[in-house]
Amino acid sequence: MMALLLFTVNVARIEARTCSREEVARIEGMRWTFDLSDCTSLSLGHANLNDEGMSALAVALNGNKLVKFLDIQGNAIGDVGMMSLADTLLENKAITKIDLRRNMLGDTGANALRLSFQVNTALTAVDMRQNQIGIETQSLLGATASSLLQDFNQVPVKHLRENDSSLTTLNFARLPIGVAGATALASAIANNTVVTTLELGDASQIGVTGANQLAKALQTNKGITSLHFRGSMRAGQALQQFALCNAATATHRERQACKTEALASMDAKDEL
Repeated sequence: MMALLLFTVNVARIEARTCSREEVARIEGMRWTFDLSDCTSLSLGHANLNDEGMSALAVALNGNKLVKFLDIQGNAIGDVGMMSLADTLLENKAITKIDLRRNMLGDTGANALRLSFQVNTALTAVDMRQNQIGIETQSLLGATASSLLQDFNQVPVKHLRENDSSLTTLNFARLPIGVAGATALASAIANNTVVTTLELGDASQIGVTGANQLAKALQTNKGITSLHFRGSMRAGQALQQFALCNAATATHRERQACKTEALASMDAKDEL
């Protein structure tokens, strides 16, 4: 009689663990070292990392398969450190969310990160607000992120692209999304039919470039009927008019005629 052998496999369960700087980092002079054992999240906000610490952390993250969330906000990290992170993201497929707000990230580092987004399929959410990124690079970031990420600069781009029925109101009044976020938002709402109310808060946070991107999106969007912002630039006023066009007209032809008239009032040279 054939003996039946049963094998029991014990799979080690990895529990979520958030690690702080005190738990994972050591610094001797200018030399940083990291021990990321058992960490699934790194809470390193305002940890004085700067470029040297970020570069060392990037090395530690190479090959790491546990860390899912990386919080490095407020660390004075510039392009050198962010380029090290970008290189790591080309290979690391574990990290899904990154918060790198309030650093010293410029165009060079931002473009390196943008290229890594195109390669890394694991990333779902990135927050790059309040850095030193130029307007043109912000626009490129927003366009890239809107098609590849689920959330970017606190904009739920994936849910907007997919017409999530629970998202009828977007309120960014106290959540400055910047030009990059406005660009991603514009791409995501162009064909959205669920959102009816958009609150942008202070118009200066998206600038003329962001307002123009949103205006282009609202030329095709037919769902937003209420839009609020604070500021006097004519581009923002045209956005409000586009929303009113959606609310007041019944046919596509009427909406487009109304929006064409509103578009004539926009001026890309307006100052905030």
